[in-house]
Amino acid sequence: MKPGFIEYWIIHPFWGLLDYCTFFFLRLFSTHKVSNIGAYLGNLAKRRFRQACEDTQYNLERLLPESNVGERQKMSDRMWQNIARSLTEMAVLDRFNLEKQVIENNLEIFQQIANDKPVIFLFPHLGNWELLAMSVINQGFKLNVMFEKVPNRFVRKLLVSSRKRLGYDLITPDYRGTKKVFRVLKAGQAIGLAMDEFKGSQIKAPAFYGQIPQRSNIRYAINLARHFNAPIVMGYCKRIENIHFEISYFPPLDLNTSEYQDHTDDDIAAIINEQCKTWVMENLEQWYMLHRAKVER
Repeated sequence: MKPGFIEYWIIHPFWGLLDYCTFFFLRLFSTHKVSNIGAYLGNLAKRRFRQACEDTQYNLERLLPESNVGERQKMSDRMWQNIARSLTEMAVLDRFNLEKQVIENNLEIFQQIANDKPVIFLFPHLGNWELLAMSVINQGFKLNVMFEKVPNRFVRKLLVSSRKRLGYDLITPDYRGTKKVFRVLKAGQAIGLAMDEFKGSQIKAPAFYGQIPQRSNIRYAINLARHFNAPIVMGYCKRIENIHFEISYFPPLDLNTSEYQDHTDDDIAAIINEQCKTWVMENLEQWYMLHRAKVER
């Protein structure tokens, strides 16, 4: 739906200008201070977005039935802090130092993958997921990431410029983006897709109960992998403390090898879903999307 006149010409420019000023202000500080500012803002945000807090508690109660109210509240507080940290860290992404601030596990899997051939990377919104892109780029891949299109054109431009400072391109989830996906994979480049998704008020992935729907990033990744003979690589980022992280990768899923060639798309989707669900359940307090959708049986 296109924004109305007032929204497009008044509201969007107002919030865009505010975000530009905020980003400029944040870039005056170190990454450590910016992250701490984010944690403080997260504590304020949870009071502002009451519906999101109610959804969070609902989700946690369903996913962790043995937990008590106090435990769920503490987990919710940590989640809000991580979300706000990650969003404010967007302003200084280019200043992060992987060698000093990130532990990268299982990098040996990249020895099995050619960086001049098509590759599909899948990631959940955990920790600061943007650092995964930096990690992949450091391994010599030309990366293109599909992202959720932000309605506000000013904010969208700001977020795109922040990510491009890391050295990767963005793909919009529309017809033009689909054409670009095929073009870059054909050129032997890599694409990144989110494993976890939501639509409206429902989580699409991971599927806590039932199967991954046909129209999802996971299914799309499988179709692309088969079409371009591209391995699927799953990875996630975990915040250890403040601006220190741990990144881990799962061994590539090469659907044309003997190990997987007899597996159906449902089988592969189940493998990816299970891995995504495991990472999310082990790090619920760092899952970005938890507060935005309800989990239903």
